[in-house]
Amino acid sequence: MVSASLALFASAVHMVDVQPPANLFNLPSYLEIVAVTTGALTGALHATHRKLDPMGVMVVAICTGVGGGAIRDVLLNSGIPTFLVSPTLLANAILAAAVATLFARPMRQFTPVMSIVDTLVIGVWVVIGVQKALLVGLNPTAAMFVGVVACSGGSLLRDLLCKTKPEVLQPGTFFAAAALAGAGAYIACALLGAPTWVSITATMVIATGLRAASAFFGWETPVAPGLTEAAAVAPST
Repeated sequence: MVSASLALFASAVHMVDVQPPANLFNLPSYLEIVAVTTGALTGALHATHRKLDPMGVMVVAICTGVGGGAIRDVLLNSGIPTFLVSPTLLANAILAAAVATLFARPMRQFTPVMSIVDTLVIGVWVVIGVQKALLVGLNPTAAMFVGVVACSGGSLLRDLLCKTKPEVLQPGTFFAAAALAGAGAYIACALLGAPTWVSITATMVIATGLRAASAFFGWETPVAPGLTEAAAVAPST
């Protein structure tokens, strides 16, 4: 229901002209660093659980940390991906990957903490993705798409590299849906002429709030109706 409503909203605003932020309110750089570092740590723990060798764990961890931003920059054709020119993003991703690889067993004790931090920074990826998309002149629907991809791209790469079903595409707690809701909030605020900082705040509160509420209350995205019906009528073997 949430995803369907957001899809209708996206189609409704597709033809609406949303102006790029006149006075770009940049998020503090440390927030993106925290997001990259957390992604790398969770990616490393996922890879160790899949019993990859140390080099495999490092590769998966780094791709998880910087993957979403890299895919975003490629989609926007904005030149060299940010993590390759930033003096801190790649370094923090490598450092986090190395720490998690060397100390995988004790690091697992901090998995709940990393899950909380990962939930808190979901809005960071959405905001950066939507803002950059609008700045290069994309329409609102495309900007929302970029925001969702920037948020979920790292976990998609992680699961593909580990040969597991992409978690973000499976029925479960809100992730892509929360990112889409946050991106929709940014566009809605922009349409109403709200200041950029208001759009950013609304995006982060809604994306993080939905993700956290989904985990706390056990809200889950359902299996696609067509698949449910097909399973019901399939002959037993």
